[in-house]
Amino acid sequence: MKRYLSLFTIYIIATSAGFGAGSAAGGGALKREQGAQPVQVYNQGIQLMHAKKFAEAQVKFQQALSENPDFAEAHNNLAYSLRKQGPQNYAKALEHYDKAIQLRPNLAEA
Repeated sequence: MKRYLSLFTIYIIATSAGFGAGSAAGGGALKREQGAQPVQVYNQGIQLMHAKKFAEAQVKFQQALSENPDFAEAHNNLAYSLRKQGPQNYAKALEHYDKAIQLRPNLAEA
């Protein structure tokens, strides 16, 4: 039972941080419809986000969005990176969460 609770706790922490098992942030494969370059830059942002380098991750997600503004996962993770940098970014983070949901209503992470 103790092991089960530990794994459950890890799952809760991971999903609340935006790194769910089925999410792009969790290492899941992204659809190629986003284009090769935006996905490559996005994946760099994911690595930075996992390293808690949120300002650097923000730059990568913004770059991916400049190449593909309809990249819902990039909006979601940009929002997360902004939010982790402090309350001064909450309004902008909310805009990106809203955009991610608008683009992909079933994106549970957003």
